[in-house]
Amino acid sequence: MRRTKDFLFRVGKEKFWWCDNCNIPTLSSTCLRCGGKSRGLKASLPGDLRPAWNFDLKLIRKVVNEDFGNGIGEKLLPSNKLVLLNKIPGIDWTDEVIIDGLAVGLMMFDVREKRWRFMPKIEGARRIYHYGGRKWVRVDEGATRQIINKRNVMAAGILDVDDSIRKGDYVYILSHDYQVIAVGRARMNGKDMKAGGLGVAVKTKMADKPGDICELKSESTWSKAVEANREYVEEIAKKATKFIIETTEKQRKPIVVAFSGGKDSACVLNLAMDALGDSFKIAFLDTGLEFPETINYTKEALKELDVENLLLYETAGDAFWKCVNKLGPPSRDHRWCCKVCKLRLMSKIVKELGGECLTFVGQRKYESMSRAAEPRITRTIHVPGQVRASPIKNWNSLHVWLYLGYKKMKVNSLYFKGHVRIGCFMCPASDLAELELVRESHAELWSKWEHALKLWAETHNLDSSWIKYGLWRWRRLPRYWKDILGEERFWSLKNL
Repeated sequence: MRRTKDFLFRVGKEKFWWCDNCNIPTLSSTCLRCGGKSRGLKASLPGDLRPAWNFDLKLIRKVVNEDFGNGIGEKLLPSNKLVLLNKIPGIDWTDEVIIDGLAVGLMMFDVREKRWRFMPKIEGARRIYHYGGRKWVRVDEGATRQIINKRNVMAAGILDVDDSIRKGDYVYILSHDYQVIAVGRARMNGKDMKAGGLGVAVKTKMADKPGDICELKSESTWSKAVEANREYVEEIAKKATKFIIETTEKQRKPIVVAFSGGKDSACVLNLAMDALGDSFKIAFLDTGLEFPETINYTKEALKELDVENLLLYETAGDAFWKCVNKLGPPSRDHRWCCKVCKLRLMSKIVKELGGECLTFVGQRKYESMSRAAEPRITRTIHVPGQVRASPIKNWNSLHVWLYLGYKKMKVNSLYFKGHVRIGCFMCPASDLAELELVRESHAELWSKWEHALKLWAETHNLDSSWIKYGLWRWRRLPRYWKDILGEERFWSLKNL
């Protein structure tokens, strides 16, 4: 929790606005498309907003339909409106879902059940009820006043309840006069609530006074958002290219742009081309753990930009697989994989360039605590002679996506298949949800990795939960796993 607070402090409060007329996000308080005033958009910290693509929308609608009734997902997130997702801190992957410039819920991966859950926020609950959705609990007048003040829902105060509610479901609370006043998690099933009695029926998560839904009628698209923010994007791009030029002049070293096949490095490559023409090299470090889509995209992108001749390609080959049987799986607190599969390759490139270089990278402060703390220009002890500079360190994901839309640059297809980050397919920094996505979409890659995990687990007498919950991602398990695994199993796996 402390690290999360430090991270949010370093990132700071990002400002976003929403134009109700055009129904799009804007990066300034004035919509440059219609000229109207935009209202402030309240997004949870850190505020790394990105567009929801078709894959994301289908998944969220499916989960909403399963929990709140058939067709509710399509009504909550219609195809004629732009939806944004905001990845926020949580035990695992957690996205805040934004439509009409309002957060309507949280899409969360439940690590205990290994499935997605949708928890409505107040605005989302009001819409779900308006559309005829289930999972509601109606309370009496006395309970209404208490619950608005964020008290839990007691079984004795319930007037009526949806029979489909099961213990553990996310539900919304109706006042005695049928107004949505709260959202919470059921501690009983619907039939037990209806039977009355004592005890907490729903643990309240959020509450508010009765109010109407704030649904906008105007349609919106991503291309409309790109058009509306064009001038602002040009402004931040100009500042980034100026940074690249000034840093180059000060450092006076051979210049390299690190290209990983992800959106951030694609952004930096474009900026570097605008700032420096072709007076640099492009480094692609093939870790031997890349998605096939990333390899293909890298070739296509460099060909499309006509910069294939600038490429410095290095590959780690099967170095990872040779090391994993000796060192065990890499973890968040022991990432030997980076040294073996990346840093050695970069060191080789630096040596070929005469022993020093200036590398422009696509790192952003929103990605992690370490990246938020790192200076914009820094030397790395792991690659002697290399100076790294981050032109887009202060950009959020919305800046990046709007810039790529403005430049009309092709991006890695994995982003449209549910992936948020592009890198090694089994990166220990991944959430369990991301690993499950890889298991489903790239069965051959995952099968090879799972085989290595099983061999290590058998040799070290680790039970099935070590693989099932991705516990190999830590050498020392965080304490929150004690609630998930149980006391005995947690302590047996704590120091792996």
